[in-house]
Amino acid sequence: MKCKEARKLISPYIDNELNQGEKALVKKHVFGCSKCHYHYLMIKKTVFLVRSTRGSVSIIYSSTQLN
Repeated sequence: MKCKEARKLISPYIDNELNQGEKALVKKHVFGCSKCHYHYLMIKKTVFLVRSTRGSVSIIYSSTQLN
């Protein structure tokens, strides 16, 4: 698997949207390629941060609508 292809599949990999064969190929490449592994870590961190702020964002949005 080439880096360009692996990077396209990182988000679906994180979201568990790939079949077992695709997961294995992405995992093998991402954990063997330092550049793609860094890309994977940054996307994983971004996903975590977005998911952890979902409740806060809706509270901020709701409170601004009251003014």
